[in-house]
Amino acid sequence: MFPIKSIDDLKRLSKEMKWQYFEKLVGWIFEQNEFSVEVSRVFVYPDGKRQYDVIAKRYGKTFLVECKKWKRSNSSAIRKAAENHIEKTKLYSEKQKEEVFPLVVTLLQENIKEHECVPIVPVDKLNTFINQYEELI
Repeated sequence: MFPIKSIDDLKRLSKEMKWQYFEKLVGWIFEQNEFSVEVSRVFVYPDGKRQYDVIAKRYGKTFLVECKKWKRSNSSAIRKAAENHIEKTKLYSEKQKEEVFPLVVTLLQENIKEHECVPIVPVDKLNTFINQYEELI
């Protein structure tokens, strides 16, 4: 689906694509790691709708992924995205009766960070993160 043969291909493709395809790319990376994936899923709650960019499941574990195709680092925006994603994750977990793991994936080329226990992972480090995180949980 995506012509990726190297990290450079991944970086180039990530920067060039629209945000909707960025979500699909993130879902594809999870699929390559044998996850079942839903992209752009909407749930209705009593107080309104919530959209989940990527829902990735494998071995009874669910990642809820918020995709942010930001080109510049903005720590306040990253913190806000993580905080909003925590709220969405709690709603999903309660509705689906599942333990879920929130994750924010960005285009930013930085090291993996964390805010309020939400990992913030650059897309070019996502595959490594998935494999290392799976060992921890």
